[in-house]
Amino acid sequence: IWETDVSPDGRWLAGACDDGVRLWDLASGEQTAWLPSRDCRTAKFTPDGMSLVVSGWSGLWRRPIARDGPTAAAALRIGPAEPLVLPEGTPVGNVSLSRDGHTLATALPDAAVVFDLRSGAEMARFAGQRGLCGALLSPDARWLACCSWNGSGLKVFDIVAGKAVFSPPDSDKMGVQFSPDGRWLLTAIGPEFQCWSVGSFAPGLRIARQGTGDLLGPAAFAPDGRILAALVTLKLVRLIDFPSGRELATLEAPDVQHSIATLSFTPDGSLLIAASRTRMVHVWDLRLVRQRLATMGLDWDLPPYAPADASVATPLRVDVVK
Repeated sequence: IWETDVSPDGRWLAGACDDGVRLWDLASGEQTAWLPSRDCRTAKFTPDGMSLVVSGWSGLWRRPIARDGPTAAAALRIGPAEPLVLPEGTPVGNVSLSRDGHTLATALPDAAVVFDLRSGAEMARFAGQRGLCGALLSPDARWLACCSWNGSGLKVFDIVAGKAVFSPPDSDKMGVQFSPDGRWLLTAIGPEFQCWSVGSFAPGLRIARQGTGDLLGPAAFAPDGRILAALVTLKLVRLIDFPSGRELATLEAPDVQHSIATLSFTPDGSLLIAASRTRMVHVWDLRLVRQRLATMGLDWDLPPYAPADASVATPLRVDVVK
């Protein structure tokens, strides 16, 4: 599993795999759909939940999503793949979307490109990085962070100004994340995670990690930005109060055979999902974790999670249109 994403209603987990997109029901843990696609790298739900954007070496696609009825138990219908903003068959790397879903960024073999999805027009193109493998858009679509494999490292571009504004030292093979409010850029390289203040790019919080080899350092911010989950060893995920850096808890993946490759939260922040390259997925229910900690007087000092939505547990059929 290269990347994971959770649907806006918190019901579905999409995993981008070498042979396509796998869709799991988070309530039951069952795989409910497989959308074949060669060398898939990204599967992202649009913020309105009406589409699934899929990227890979076979192209960039959009698959419409709809319910076949008005009730909560109505089947989910995933429509046929439609080429998106690029000619069919154009090989692309990962894809990222702005907070409003109107802007998309992707990595082509020779450039990172930003598109306006409402018009399909190209907004910006940044070339010149060798081995480009990733393009990450800030939530407000103002900044673009581009990574490369053993090439020219990480570069951050000001999309409005059309120029590179930041490149940290020793940044080959770097993992990168923006905080949900767009104020922080998190990088992972070598023995640590490093936060940078977006705009000034002054260094902030640093988090040590060890034994992760050449992993890019999967990390994820909770949707409200108050918690950062970071892989600090091959099997330990640390939950950190952000931006203070205070440790809240450390979680150990029960499957020690495979290192964690991706981390993601559900929209309400109550579930933390860790996936490995071998399609093993672990889900931690942080609502239950905090309930157990509270009985020992160890719950962290953050607002409680909202009550679980009972409708999420309702069985739901998924129909895929080829």
